[in-house]
Amino acid sequence: MVVTGMMGAIGYNVINRHLEEEQPHQVSTPLHIISYHIKVLFEDMGGQLQHITENEAVKQYRLNNNPVSIERYFHQHADTFPLLAYINNKGYEEIRVTQEQISESIRDVSKTALYLGATQM
Repeated sequence: MVVTGMMGAIGYNVINRHLEEEQPHQVSTPLHIISYHIKVLFEDMGGQLQHITENEAVKQYRLNNNPVSIERYFHQHADTFPLLAYINNKGYEEIRVTQEQISESIRDVSKTALYLGATQM
């Protein structure tokens, strides 16, 4: 299975799970409101990341390994997500776009907690 979810999507799940599990039972009203807004923000960002991973540009990259369209697509989301990466099923970044630039520093993320968490989901 090719890992097409971006690391941000994994981070969303980890943080969202943490917010749900660790939320104190007796939180003051202002903190409860802030926590709720953070949760909604993460849910929205998670939805955006899911939309990105399901886009035709990502699907076409998996099929023909042509990076031009996926890089262009990642650039369109740079304001919201300053770092987007395509990670293969072995845990290596194949494409990494940071702040609207294509990064040459492709990394092995196979041992990171986010990657391991994503592959176990």
